[in-house]
Amino acid sequence: MLLPRAEYLPDARSRKIVKDAFEWALENPEAIQIYSRTPTFKYAHLPNIAVFPQVLGGIERKSREWRRNVIEIVHDQQSQFGPTLKGWHDLTSNAKPGSITLLGGEKVEVRSVAGSKLVISDAESSAGIQLIDVILWLFKRLSDGDALPENCLDFMNYVIRMGGMYDLSLENISRYLSETLTRLEDVPLSEEQLKKAQELLEFDEERRQEKMLMYYEQKLKATKT
Repeated sequence: MLLPRAEYLPDARSRKIVKDAFEWALENPEAIQIYSRTPTFKYAHLPNIAVFPQVLGGIERKSREWRRNVIEIVHDQQSQFGPTLKGWHDLTSNAKPGSITLLGGEKVEVRSVAGSKLVISDAESSAGIQLIDVILWLFKRLSDGDALPENCLDFMNYVIRMGGMYDLSLENISRYLSETLTRLEDVPLSEEQLKKAQELLEFDEERRQEKMLMYYEQKLKATKT
């Protein structure tokens, strides 16, 4: 149903990429949810994991604000997500220092909470996890419009004032992309920038074809065995 609608996309490159993706999905329906060569990151697309880098970034910002090193991070026990959480923590805490520049010009530091240890625990063993559970419960009540006692409201005001919020909704993502693309369209590109962009597109296309071929070879090998 979606494949014919790709013709409504505004440029030829978008139409080709989207049509290729849909056709590949039709040929390989077993892989259209997510494909990962390593089991560690097979849950990386789920909300529990998608927000984890932002959590680590928030801890890093507080660490700098308070001028205190992050020694240990305690996360609630989730058996299916434990290896993925540790994988992300290892990736970000051991990344090279410095920042990378995104497509819209925004600079992002990949490395955070360097030298820290991630501990997976349960609520019975951690007062901190119990406190977070209380905060989440009170926050849900506020979101549902329930009335809270005065002390609970004072406590949540303190939490909101001292903490930070990251919106992972489709509306927020759409707004961010719209603002970024609008800003990109308003900035003229030099010949050098256009050349680098073309090189990046060619590299990405080669990598896309390589990944597709790799998957076909693995699928063929599995079929034969």
